[in-house]
Amino acid sequence: MCFLLSLLYAFFLKLNSNLLGGAIPTELGHCLSLSTLNLGNNELNGSIVEGIPNLPQLQCLVLSHNRLTGHIPSNENPKYFRQDTISDSTYVHHRGVFDLSFNQLSGEIPEELGSCLVIVDLLLSKNRFSGLIPKSLSQLPNLTTLDMSENELRGEIPMEFRHALSLQGLYLGNNCLAGAMPESLGLLVGLVKLNLTGNKLSGQIPSSFGNLHFLTHLDFSSNLLEGHLPQSLTNMVNIVGFYAQQNRLSGHLDELFTASTVWRIEILNLSSNSFSGVLPPSLGNMSYLTCLDLHENGFAGGIPGEIGNLTQLEYLDLSRNRLSSRIPDPICHLPNLKYFNFAENDLADPVPGIGTCQNLSRVSAGGSRNLILSAVMAGTLTVTVLAVFLLRRKKWNPKNGGGGRRRRGFDDDGDDDPEKPSGGDGSAIDRRLYFQTNAKSKEPPSINIAMFEQSLLKITLVNILEATDNFCRTNIIGDGGFRTVYRATLSDGKTVAVKKLSHGKTQGTREFLAEMETVGKKSRPQSLQFLDPPLSACETHVSTDIAGTFGYIPPEYGQTGRSTTRGDMYSFGVILLELVSSREPTGPEFKDGEGGNLVGWASKKMKKGQAVDVLDLEILDADSKPMMLQTLQIASLCLSDNPASRPTMLQVVKLLKGIRDD
Repeated sequence: MCFLLSLLYAFFLKLNSNLLGGAIPTELGHCLSLSTLNLGNNELNGSIVEGIPNLPQLQCLVLSHNRLTGHIPSNENPKYFRQDTISDSTYVHHRGVFDLSFNQLSGEIPEELGSCLVIVDLLLSKNRFSGLIPKSLSQLPNLTTLDMSENELRGEIPMEFRHALSLQGLYLGNNCLAGAMPESLGLLVGLVKLNLTGNKLSGQIPSSFGNLHFLTHLDFSSNLLEGHLPQSLTNMVNIVGFYAQQNRLSGHLDELFTASTVWRIEILNLSSNSFSGVLPPSLGNMSYLTCLDLHENGFAGGIPGEIGNLTQLEYLDLSRNRLSSRIPDPICHLPNLKYFNFAENDLADPVPGIGTCQNLSRVSAGGSRNLILSAVMAGTLTVTVLAVFLLRRKKWNPKNGGGGRRRRGFDDDGDDDPEKPSGGDGSAIDRRLYFQTNAKSKEPPSINIAMFEQSLLKITLVNILEATDNFCRTNIIGDGGFRTVYRATLSDGKTVAVKKLSHGKTQGTREFLAEMETVGKKSRPQSLQFLDPPLSACETHVSTDIAGTFGYIPPEYGQTGRSTTRGDMYSFGVILLELVSSREPTGPEFKDGEGGNLVGWASKKMKKGQAVDVLDLEILDADSKPMMLQTLQIASLCLSDNPASRPTMLQVVKLLKGIRDD
């Protein structure tokens, strides 16, 4: 209480990123001098203090990443975020930030927020807000970022947003919004990012979007949009990421691609639509492309060899079209290509036996499309398997009789074969045929199959999206560690339950397949076809929030709060360190003076010249010692405190292969 009384005249209160629990003290509603209140990233629960809107000096409010419930306090004449000027003696941290994201708040968003003229960033994502988007928000003269994604908002996007000329980021994705995309959005010429994914938006794409010259990311995927892509989109000269997958778009793309010579686009995803015609040679002019996903359309004709000009391309998916002829040789020589998929087309055999195309696996499939081709190149799984193979080679050698205790981290089900790929995308029948690390192996890759004994309803993903309002939260009738159950109303009026399975939670591949087999054996006539389309590598825009485990998270994430590829390299370095040391990343065995974890302990040992002490003594011998020390050195490079100093995954692959070759 004494502490709270001392805050009555405080200007600044920042207690974020602690382990604070319980409710927000009501006394904070009486701290009339507060200009900044930051309680984010704690474990606070209960409701927002009703008195907070009455704080006249408050110009920064951060309550995000807590467990708050209830509604945003409504006041016909709120006093916070309304003071135009502040004295020189007043310090405001991030003036204009109104952040309630990542909570469990509900109810409607108050219209009164439109009078809080100081608001610059209004962040309300990842809650349960319902109702309409307040039209009054368009009156905020300084509004730069509006994020209301992942709520339960309904209705249409307000036409009044055309007046919000300061907007640079508009995020309304994963709600239940309907109607057409307003033509007036094209008047927001300062927009840099526009995300409308996962709604029920219909109609055509406004041609006015061509006026958005500063736009770098445009995402209206997973909606009900129809018609052609307007030619005016070629005027978006700064576009980097364009996501239009899972709609009902149609037409030819040759004119659009031919005119888009000024595009600096890096990610283009037009998959799961109804585009047709031929793939134009002008695709080869998009020299910045790293990801091109056109799967599940109606493209016909040959694959243009000009795609071989896209030297930055890492991901290419042209599967499930009507493409014919053969794979052009230039594509097989793309230097950075890690994944490519041409499955379910009318491609002719033979496949070019050059470059990356040498790693294509092929299998006969019934029907007119008798060739399934795909490849996964130089992924983390391959590198990990290679490292395991190098370090455990002696124990796997049949000459050793298979003796010795089974190492920690391997299952006791006979799946220790380093050559055996694991089915990892969560599909009931995994059609991805993995790149073989051993060119002499003649064994086909394993395919995990879950058999369905009962006949299945003829239903598509689009049908399910419509029946569940794009998996709207209001239709959730059950939730568990590995699935969420939605109420779905089919077009014939039937009401069924749809179980949306997740492959990204706590259960592993075996548990996932076990549930698939259980679903397949159920005799309920209401059981629907299992649908789990794999997440495209192009869709990293969906989330970059940290979802890591202690011991693997790099130190810079504490400042940035966002995941990066360099951060992934740090996590991979921890995995390599686990392999060579046979120790877990955290535990009571590590002292506080050693960083309290495996990385700190190993770093201290290496600085003292005691690198050998880090290695697993059970497999350490004269033959394995040089390899293990070199692997430890690679791990050390990945664990650099400076993200820019960490190697890329391709560089790590070369280093590990160098150990094997030696």
